[in-house]
Amino acid sequence: MGGGTLTRFDQKHKKRNELIGRNDKVYMGKKMNIEFVEFYLRHRNIKRQHVSGTVRVNLPDIGLSFLGIYVSKTKDFWYIDLPSGRGDDPVTGEDVRYPYVSFSDKERQKEFMDALREQVPGFVETKLVAIDAAIMEKKDCRG
Repeated sequence: MGGGTLTRFDQKHKKRNELIGRNDKVYMGKKMNIEFVEFYLRHRNIKRQHVSGTVRVNLPDIGLSFLGIYVSKTKDFWYIDLPSGRGDDPVTGEDVRYPYVSFSDKERQKEFMDALREQVPGFVETKLVAIDAAIMEKKDCRG
């Protein structure tokens, strides 16, 4: 994938998104096709420069929709975490984190997380601008 040339797969999805009226961009990881679908805002404090929420992504190559990817930003620091639970290790009794979904290939897992870390900030910032515009429009309508 180089210099702006779209693969057949990308062309198909671009056309599909245009047909159904979606403007979401399809971002490509190094080797993993990730489509960012939505950002669900949970909390925002403009004064403290903090925002948190979850992101939904699709991995169309494997037919997986990934919901609940936690995203938090404080000032310029981004934190991204996959959905997980906590429990006690039955042997050691220590508190441990159990991811709900992970790739069996650790290299693919790393690619996925690297792609998220690279792409999520831009996607979320774009969605925040849209949220701000909707709020301003709503305020303008009220007078």
